[in-house]
Amino acid sequence: VHVPFPGLAKKHHSSHHRLMKILLIKMGATMSPVKSKFGDYESWFERALGKYGRYLEAIDAVSDPDWSQVSTPDGCIISGSAASVYEELSWSTAASDMIEAWRLSGVPILGVCYGHQLLAQNAGARVALNPSGREIGVCQIERVVNDPLFDGLPPQFSVVQTHSDAVLTGVPGGQVLASNRNTQNQAMAMGHRVRSVQWHPEMTAEIIEMYIELRETEIIAELGSSAIDKLRSALRPVTSGQTILKNFVDHFVLQS
Repeated sequence: VHVPFPGLAKKHHSSHHRLMKILLIKMGATMSPVKSKFGDYESWFERALGKYGRYLEAIDAVSDPDWSQVSTPDGCIISGSAASVYEELSWSTAASDMIEAWRLSGVPILGVCYGHQLLAQNAGARVALNPSGREIGVCQIERVVNDPLFDGLPPQFSVVQTHSDAVLTGVPGGQVLASNRNTQNQAMAMGHRVRSVQWHPEMTAEIIEMYIELRETEIIAELGSSAIDKLRSALRPVTSGQTILKNFVDHFVLQS
């Protein structure tokens, strides 16, 4: 069969990819010393997303954008934050209303740390300071159920964490996907298209090492003087985040 334009069908097939928009809602920014060395949240997500990084667009929720002017994305990622969701800051509430509208309309959403807690709180769960204390560094988590978000990962794997708050009650309509001793709800599913993780799939061991350094005083105050050495000795390269972000695009964004 004569094909007048070889490769056209292939091009057409990938056009969805070319036009795809994954929106990162930035719920804050990193600390200045970290930013000057590693860039800000959007740089970390772009790198961790690998081949999908070029489809990432970021919007700064703290600057109170006009959400009515923001077009519906193909997928949405909600970042971490130095704020707490239970403070219900005005910029967070405005972003949250938009996220909720997108969730109801079927947009695939991935909540990360603050994003995880925001989705849980919106659904009626209680988010507060974790009685088990701060979790920071390279930590182990365990899958509770199989989920496409964790395709290719073993039952237990390393992740990068930094959080003091946690989801402390069950989430109405949510299912816990992963857990550990510090935090029972380390990841959850809400329906077919919404997933969230308490940890930071976008962070590297180098970035969290700098966080440990910058937060040394608070860490020692909370966890004791030997904590720093323990946290440093647990540092190792972590690749689970790249797998999870790729899975989010492959199994949720591109399947919707």
